Amino acid sequence: MALAWGFDGAGDYPVSETGLDGAQPRLTVETSHTFTEAGTYFSALRVTSQHQGDPTTPFARVQNLGRVRVVVRQSSSPILMTDTA
Repeated sequence: MALAWGFDGAGDYPVSETGLDGAQPRLTVETSHTFTEAGTYFSALRVTSQHQGDPTTPFARVQNLGRVRVVVRQSSSPILMTDTA
């Protein structure tokens, strides 16, 4: 199983984690990102796993995408986004 985080909605996923145990029924992950400019962002988490969590299966990897809309208002300090998937 692999995770990839994209924070600005551009389709880039600069933060990733691989080698996670996809056989578990539930997985908790955390990340944080600092937005330095005000605006609306569509952050995404892309999860890729093997069919039924089996890394030896000959079937293709399956991707799922979760998105969240983040509105950042002008502030005197950076905004920190913490998300748990």
